Amino acid sequence: MDRSNFAVDTTGRPVILDFEQIGWLPKSLELFTLLNTTGFARVVSEHLFTPEEIAVLRAQPNLKSIAAVKGLLGIAARPCFGTFTHRF
Repeated sequence: MDRSNFAVDTTGRPVILDFEQIGWLPKSLELFTLLNTTGFARVVSEHLFTPEEIAVLRAQPNLKSIAAVKGLLGIAARPCFGTFTHRF
């Protein structure tokens, strides 16, 4: 790690930024994964939160943004990972 990987956020908490060793996810991405992906993840969220809490969490604006990005990535993604699967 390099000295430039260390910082302090606006609340005074230490932050480590190393894109080779990411170990933290933003809360909005955690919630999107729990609330908007697989059935299993939804069942887990139902054990972690009350129905009222889930409703409040689902209303967060970041979740709508993540869903929009997911849709755009789905359109733009190359499922063949750059290999040629179709003949021209």
